[in-house]
Amino acid sequence: MKIYDMLLSLPKSFLAKFVREDLSEGIKERAVSEGLYHFTSDESADKIIESQYIKPSKAFTAYGKPCAFMFCGKPDLDSYFINVIQTDVKKNPYAYPDKVSTAVMIKPPNKESLNRYKYRSMSDEAVMCEGYCVLPKDCARKVQLVLDLARDENGTPLKNEKGENYIEFREADKYEIIPGTDTYAAQDDYLNFMREQAIKKGYIKGQNIVSDVVNATISSVYQLGAEARKATNDRFRLPNIINMFKERFKKKSLDESTENLIRGFNFGKKNPYRDKKFSQKIASIQAKDGIMQDSLEEVLDGFKGTEDADFFLKKFPKTISSITRGGIHGKDHATRVALLASIIANREGVFKGEDSQKMQDILITASTLHDIGRILDVGPHATRGANIIKDMYLTYADGAEYSKEDKALVMALVDSHEGKPDKIYKSIQKYGILNKNYVNYALALNNILRDADALDRVRLDNSIMGYNANLNPDYLTTRSGKALINAAYGLEFLTNRGKTVEDILGRRKETYIENSGDAWKVEKDELKPLETHTQDQTIKRDETER
Repeated sequence: MKIYDMLLSLPKSFLAKFVREDLSEGIKERAVSEGLYHFTSDESADKIIESQYIKPSKAFTAYGKPCAFMFCGKPDLDSYFINVIQTDVKKNPYAYPDKVSTAVMIKPPNKESLNRYKYRSMSDEAVMCEGYCVLPKDCARKVQLVLDLARDENGTPLKNEKGENYIEFREADKYEIIPGTDTYAAQDDYLNFMREQAIKKGYIKGQNIVSDVVNATISSVYQLGAEARKATNDRFRLPNIINMFKERFKKKSLDESTENLIRGFNFGKKNPYRDKKFSQKIASIQAKDGIMQDSLEEVLDGFKGTEDADFFLKKFPKTISSITRGGIHGKDHATRVALLASIIANREGVFKGEDSQKMQDILITASTLHDIGRILDVGPHATRGANIIKDMYLTYADGAEYSKEDKALVMALVDSHEGKPDKIYKSIQKYGILNKNYVNYALALNNILRDADALDRVRLDNSIMGYNANLNPDYLTTRSGKALINAAYGLEFLTNRGKTVEDILGRRKETYIENSGDAWKVEKDELKPLETHTQDQTIKRDETER
């Protein structure tokens, strides 16, 4: 290859590395089927498996936002060369054909778990996870990979369409790896093939090992230029670029529909996984508690069409009308907290027995009105809010006036959402809640409301100096609340795009037909089975004020 060809191709490859696209359905399917491979050192692989996350590379080496890089499936030699050899020439397989490579292999549980990943199709087909890559629980393992001739099940070398032998990565058997080294006992036919290729490509010019290493280093630079030119000449052409932007604009117009926004949600600029502490806590929740983050689509599909969702859509519009203020504690915040509280309660299976619908009504009312006592966006407000509610005319979903006992429970929940979790015990006494069932509901609904309120702290993230996620997962107490962190970001995204609860839950107001009394006729979607969890009523007494 001529030097000026290399010099002309590298800038083009450099620019192409900034282009990042969403993963196509085909790439997602391949990733789920074949896995993702992150090449690293043996020591780092052990740390990744233990910590359950991959650290991102720095912005400079990532050509933009810090990312964790990986291959979709085992890479071919060209992709491996472009992405790995440039950082470690000693991994050049032409000079070191018997080298063992260590990788973390990740098997994504489903395509939805890949919404945060990007694809660098214009340059080197690298898959990237922006920020800290938190691994799905029990979906990652360390693998030892070696290059070898492609072989059939009997070990006979295969040939490509040109009638030539070719090489590919495969997992090494333990007995192949030479103890105390990072090499394996490669077969002679493979070593001979690689030596022929090394001589042909100019890596080996003599029998002196020093000379070989020098030649390998110099030739690697040339080879990188060749592979960069090969990659960008095929992809980085004007028609391809135009088609890429056409697809982006097309996708943007389609995404105006709520359904597509929900299905395709990814964090974009507001990506909490750029925050190291936040990512570590999410990884800890997965590793220690076995709680995975559910996607926005999964969460809403599980709630839509249920009796709880139908009741929410009936009750909520009558309550939100009491909220007139905007700002970070205004109407949008109240909407998200009420919806999150209802989703958590549904998933926890809290509403049971003859009081179930009444308690749903109370939870929606309390979660919608929880910040009604705020004058500014700072300072104590919970007790003031309870006092305001005392003078309000509250009605159930059917229009009847609240009983004194039920209103007292709303006041207790609002008064207790600020401060330490055990404040609910004082509120139970303060507002005269004596019914044993109501006491139990007060404890359960308090945890749910506080979790829903904490989850919507996602709206307060700060990315001016680095990225700081405002939500602290340690404050969440219910299993369902801990699984809804990603979905909480999605709900904030939807409401910021002007989507109402009717849009989000797939119901327009005009689809409801009111019959006599409190009976509502609704065409229900086909329901999906929903796993419920037992309510965790453990109170964190050392939690600081929110």
